[in-house]
Amino acid sequence: MKHIGLYGGSFDPVHRGHLAMAQAALNECQLDEIVFIPCQDPVYKEVKQKTCLASAADRYAMLALACKSNTALSISRCEIDRITPSFTLITLDEFLAQRPQTRFYFLLGLDTFSTLPTWYQWQGILERVNLILLPRELSKEEQTRMNAEPLASLLSERKISDLERFKAHQNGGIWQIQPPLSPYSSTCVREQVHLKSSWQNLVTAEVADYIESKHLYQETE
Repeated sequence: MKHIGLYGGSFDPVHRGHLAMAQAALNECQLDEIVFIPCQDPVYKEVKQKTCLASAADRYAMLALACKSNTALSISRCEIDRITPSFTLITLDEFLAQRPQTRFYFLLGLDTFSTLPTWYQWQGILERVNLILLPRELSKEEQTRMNAEPLASLLSERKISDLERFKAHQNGGIWQIQPPLSPYSSTCVREQVHLKSSWQNLVTAEVADYIESKHLYQETE
């Protein structure tokens, strides 16, 4: 049986932090593959501008460049090509139907996990897959949500620290990747590009070349 992580997000743009967290999940949880799933339009992201700044085609192209040297990383177009909103539950059902003999793990940053109870039929996610939580620095509001119900009980009841036992679960288990925290964020990359500050080291060389050639993130958000 293959063990595959599913890593969703806007990836606007993909940066070294995304790649480091994917590699950490591969190594720590002994996964066979990580599939990046760029969304068409963020459904949950709490930002003033709900659409991504770069087009879906550009974000997919940057992911392809960032992942090309690592055979354990791949990209799915399932949400980009979907006409309806990119709800995670729908995406998981598609993967489970296509690969019924595979055990899937959904990767989430702790900041995103703090919003899980607001997601469409969020309990159904844990009925389908295991979760791998990625370290992120939390705001006071995000930490408050983590310490409140239902997330406090969810972590207490579902978090597993033994890898063999975690991977034996078909669904419902939670594994928390240990720090260090990633210092990178897509917002930081976009801001640095716009300010014409030093940003190229935040992404791979190929992604930096793509951003410059396409003149991405030049406008104010």
